[in-house]
Amino acid sequence: MSTFESTSEILPTIEQINKLDTTDTLRNEEVNGSALLQSSQKDLKEWGVPGGPAKNIMGLINKIKGEEQVEDVIGIILKDAIPSPYKQSDRLNMPLKDRDFTESMAIIISNVSNNLKASTAKTDFHILVSGGAPGIGKTRFGQELFNSIQTRWVLPSQWTTNNCRPHFEYLYLDFGNSIELDEYDYQLSTTVILGLRIAYEFFIAGKYEIGFQIFRDRAWSYIDLFKVENVFISLRKKLSLQNTQQLFVFLHVDEFQLICKWDEQDRTNPTKDLFKNMIRNLATFMFGPPKYTFVQTFLSGTAPQAVIATKEASRVSFKFVKCPMLSIASMIQIVDYYAEKFDAETFDEGDYKWKLCYQFLQLIENTGGLPRALQHLLDVCFHGYNNCEETFFRTIHDQFYDKIFQTIIERLNTLYNIRKVIKDNKRLALELIHHCIEEIPVSTNECLDPNDQVHTIENLESDSHIILERYNDEFDQFLIKMPFFFLCIYNNILRIVQGPLEETFYLNNTMYWQEWEQFVAHHEVFRTNLFIERGIQTLGLRELYRGAYGKNSTLDIVVKLKKLSVCQANEQFPSLKLTKITDNQPIDWEKENVLVINGKSTQFGDSFVVREVVDGSKLLIIEQDKWDYNSEEFTLYQVLEESIKNIESILKSKSPDGLLQYVPIMIFYTTQAYNGDPSELPDHCLLIAKENFGTYFGPVFSSRATISLTKDINPNLSEPKRMASIMPGVGDHTARDIVLKRPYHNEEEFYAKQPRIKRQRAKLSLYPFDLSIS
Repeated sequence: MSTFESTSEILPTIEQINKLDTTDTLRNEEVNGSALLQSSQKDLKEWGVPGGPAKNIMGLINKIKGEEQVEDVIGIILKDAIPSPYKQSDRLNMPLKDRDFTESMAIIISNVSNNLKASTAKTDFHILVSGGAPGIGKTRFGQELFNSIQTRWVLPSQWTTNNCRPHFEYLYLDFGNSIELDEYDYQLSTTVILGLRIAYEFFIAGKYEIGFQIFRDRAWSYIDLFKVENVFISLRKKLSLQNTQQLFVFLHVDEFQLICKWDEQDRTNPTKDLFKNMIRNLATFMFGPPKYTFVQTFLSGTAPQAVIATKEASRVSFKFVKCPMLSIASMIQIVDYYAEKFDAETFDEGDYKWKLCYQFLQLIENTGGLPRALQHLLDVCFHGYNNCEETFFRTIHDQFYDKIFQTIIERLNTLYNIRKVIKDNKRLALELIHHCIEEIPVSTNECLDPNDQVHTIENLESDSHIILERYNDEFDQFLIKMPFFFLCIYNNILRIVQGPLEETFYLNNTMYWQEWEQFVAHHEVFRTNLFIERGIQTLGLRELYRGAYGKNSTLDIVVKLKKLSVCQANEQFPSLKLTKITDNQPIDWEKENVLVINGKSTQFGDSFVVREVVDGSKLLIIEQDKWDYNSEEFTLYQVLEESIKNIESILKSKSPDGLLQYVPIMIFYTTQAYNGDPSELPDHCLLIAKENFGTYFGPVFSSRATISLTKDINPNLSEPKRMASIMPGVGDHTARDIVLKRPYHNEEEFYAKQPRIKRQRAKLSLYPFDLSIS
């Protein structure tokens, strides 16, 4: 006899069961639930409930029993679930080297210490925040911070007194991808909204072929079980932790700005205020008194201002952690990681030979340290134009780097939607470039175009158009960062200088640096034309040659701006008859809007340009690009010597009277330190030296300019003919021997391998094996 036959007089009818969904309804119908509780799933199925013993009915039973647990519901949801066949490959994970976690770890240690002291003060606890544009490495920063905690943290004694090491668990909640918020979440409490997603990421994601929406649908009848506290209890059980074993959860909430957007669309009454309540809920797992589950929350997203706005309304403080661009050292270490992983060719000492590929080094530099740009560069190199990493490293000197460059340009434009911003608002685009290359700080509510109040700096970052880097500790001012790739996209549309910018600063296809003189000339033309495009018609030499040393009487001269182009001459100025090296056509250097690069081996300046002063007089700007291989410093004597030499060249020219109508202004460029008092520089003389080099060239160009200037005396990269013509005491035979004995890590090693070369006072550049190039 079945259970149902013995209890049929007290059980509800099939019609009643079909329409009853809650324990409240059962009680209202005065149904004796005790007999129902004795029924098995088989009995319920035989009884004829539609669809068999539906999960709703079993949930009903569990509610009456009062014994339901999250892990029980997970078991029901996973019945007949298909395990996921996908396992993430290490190939997809680009390691971010050289990250400093000292500050972040100190904050976490302080949080734990205050928890153990049973503190409940808001100011004693901090949620970590990494805010900024996509692609700066926020997500990976959180992952690697967690790894650092596990390996470097000296655990508090209170967590190890039971001879049981704490368990560390990393949970990643990506509100922009797998667990998006939608309209159904407005029906749920804030703790359930969060708890559902924690449960999904821990029990389901990456393990089974069940998406979040399906998971939530199947859990709906048990929805109130998924409060955050219940989920953490079940998480502990799943991990088989002892009752007194400490659990440390690093809860990484990514794309948190989407939570704020969801809150903005909330029409419930009262509103959910999910972000604020989520922070309050999670803060309870940090506050004292001590508990066996400690949760450190780490927020990452593109709208740090949303966190600032929530600060006062929450029960916890926020600490913004620095997520800076990658240094050149970090990027080289990352490529070394792949070189080791895929058995790239090495020298006898173990150094990787890929570092002698100057074209590839330039592409790395072009990323500006933006992790996403570097990731796409490596993906294109490894898999876009090659079938694997091994092939790329084996044929690194035979790659089509011009095509790789263009592919990266297109990818980054798609990711950051750069062309749309430029085409929608040219004025805004010009101001973005100007503020970037001049390193002018901006505030989040600032509109660089006064006629466009929609595109604030905050909105541009949130919409993934710009990259910001914190300028001060108050987090109210930022610097706009642009990799060289970005600048090329801007110039291709705005035509600040004619032709693609990459060709302006590279030779076509081979992608080697042009002569240092050309780099300096093109940089000046670019800045001059940018000022004109922004509507600036006159400018002081102080602004035009930003950061230059010189007397105020010289720096205060105001000139009229004209749009320039670069022209290289066959002849040596001060010869008045100059022709273009490209087509031998005459150069009217007095009337044409040209900056002229002088003919080779000239005793005069390396380049020159005529600029008209606002009072009608004319200046002859003479630019001298200097590197003295026999001295460590640039001196006042050298300034005077070169100035006298240029004046003598003018006086000895065939038509000195014509040239004397111009006021000569000498501008010197050198990466050497200046040994002298800038106030003692002569009149009509400006100096860009090591101390103000970065100020003049700005963040996009300064490191590139340094590498370009020092490449000629870099034994690791310079071509033999170039070394023989530039480096003192080096002939063709010695130059070839220098190449054969590469690499060189320091000067001692260089001079030991090349004992016939006399040691120079000037410091050699040994990039990329020695990265102290600035």
